[in-house]
Amino acid sequence: MQKFNKHIVQKHETLKSIAVLYGLDTDSLKLFHNNLCAVKDMILIDLTGQQELFLPRTAVTDPNRLVRFGKGNRLIFQPGHSLYKYGVVITMENGDYKNELKYEASVRWVKSENTLHFFEIDRISHLYLNGEEVNEIADTLAYKTSKVLYPLQISTDEYGKFNAVEDLSVFKKRWPGVKEEVYKEFEGDVVDQYCEKIEKVLDDPDAIDLYLKNDYFIRTLFLGVYQSFGAEYQMEKNRKFSGGKQSDRTCLQHKNGD
Repeated sequence: MQKFNKHIVQKHETLKSIAVLYGLDTDSLKLFHNNLCAVKDMILIDLTGQQELFLPRTAVTDPNRLVRFGKGNRLIFQPGHSLYKYGVVITMENGDYKNELKYEASVRWVKSENTLHFFEIDRISHLYLNGEEVNEIADTLAYKTSKVLYPLQISTDEYGKFNAVEDLSVFKKRWPGVKEEVYKEFEGDVVDQYCEKIEKVLDDPDAIDLYLKNDYFIRTLFLGVYQSFGAEYQMEKNRKFSGGKQSDRTCLQHKNGD
């Protein structure tokens, strides 16, 4: 893990003004920078043309942006009244084969009850495959039928780890409307067989729960990172999403919050 941040030096800035900006002692800032920089970029008395300075990772311009820790160096999970939108990118690779899926999702905190937090997840954009809106029949059919799951309500424990899918019965109530929309656009034996498979899954709550627990977006966002950290406040965790030779990687980009 990178143990420093960088400050891009602006015109008219001095070593003292930058130190004050980050709440640092001037000599401490100079020492920290000189221990990491190239010889030509070392600071002797004041700045002499340095374009960037190395800063401790704990140095921030606004103290309110510092991460707050609870008892035992535990991150505090406080999602109350939050609403965030995410750009989701799922990259699937197998040798030279590579596909990239993109869509936007919203995550809204609903309530907390008995140490659990409840969230509503919704897909708020079309699905894009390799930069283009899906148009292949199989991909479009999968996307259209998946709408039966959204908006989706899930619960997490007090540390932000996925707990369960809530209100599984709502999917069967939505299905007739979703199915009607599907048949307005598609027809044939393939569509019939596909819809029959969906209906079998909807009749099995355990299958739905397992499917959603393995959803890339949900598994990435609700991994339970609000846990205790060591004295250096560092940890590293890898999570595998697939078996065999295929490698799947999920990237979450936080866009904005209201």
